[in-house]
Amino acid sequence: MKIKSIFLFVFLSHLACVHENEGLTEFVGSDVLEASIQLADKNEIIMKKEMGLTEILEIEKFKKEKNLSEVNFLLYSLNDCRKYLMDPRLGGASEVSDIPQINMPENEEEGRKELIKNAEGELKIRVTEKYSQILAREKSQNKFLNKRKEIIKKVLNRCKARFSEARVRIGLPAEKYPAKLERTATGSITIIRRAEKNLDDAFEFQRMM
Repeated sequence: MKIKSIFLFVFLSHLACVHENEGLTEFVGSDVLEASIQLADKNEIIMKKEMGLTEILEIEKFKKEKNLSEVNFLLYSLNDCRKYLMDPRLGGASEVSDIPQINMPENEEEGRKELIKNAEGELKIRVTEKYSQILAREKSQNKFLNKRKEIIKKVLNRCKARFSEARVRIGLPAEKYPAKLERTATGSITIIRRAEKNLDDAFEFQRMM
């Protein structure tokens, strides 16, 4: 019992903004979460946390922006890989299969729309929509993007494997040539060789070695 009490004391001592209220210890951990800790039966610690409706929605929107950014980067990498494989010098025939399509579901409001005038007399569209509908739409789009990410990753990995194999076959390194940097006596960085951007660069750097 003494060990459990010490553990609880140490655990609670790490929390910020703590105050006691009839055996309930409350704290605020961040702008998003509000939580409380209390002892239940058998001395178990229970944590309850609450999140505001706006914060929950903002988290989903942040996830969507992050997912979109990751998908765009994967598509960029895949497109670059495919350009190499299309080159006849790597055995390509100037044509490859289509890139997986995203086809993001349209983000249309499902609520009631009405025409109103603001304080300046300008006409505006007011959309009244259930919170549950907005949140469900954001969650659905995130689920969709996560699935698309996994599909694109698989296609990109296959492309990279073919890319490396094709380069080695003609005497190039499996990966693109990185930039060569050199530190001068004054401590500044000088670019000795730029990074490879295309197959022309690869053959040029190969001749220089």
